[in-house]
Amino acid sequence: MKCPFCETELIEGKKEKFETLFEHCLDPNKEKYPLRITFKCPNKKCVVNKKSFWDEDGGFYTKLLRSDYINQLPDNFTSALDSLERDIDMKIKDTK
Repeated sequence: MKCPFCETELIEGKKEKFETLFEHCLDPNKEKYPLRITFKCPNKKCVVNKKSFWDEDGGFYTKLLRSDYINQLPDNFTSALDSLERDIDMKIKDTK
């Protein structure tokens, strides 16, 4: 997978506890989540290098405000390039 902001190959990051969209739909009040693999952009000049990560499907998680990064994306999709999440985004886009 690659970073959609700078197209750098993502590297495995530390394991994190976080809620996926699927989990949120199933149980929005759930409070505990398992440790999961994350992927980070290693490019230190990339806008999302420090406060963001992607999950194993390419879904994007960040502590940044959307306004801090959205103008740096050519297509407004934060999903990782070459990922399942990106494929889904593109199929949804094609149906609009």
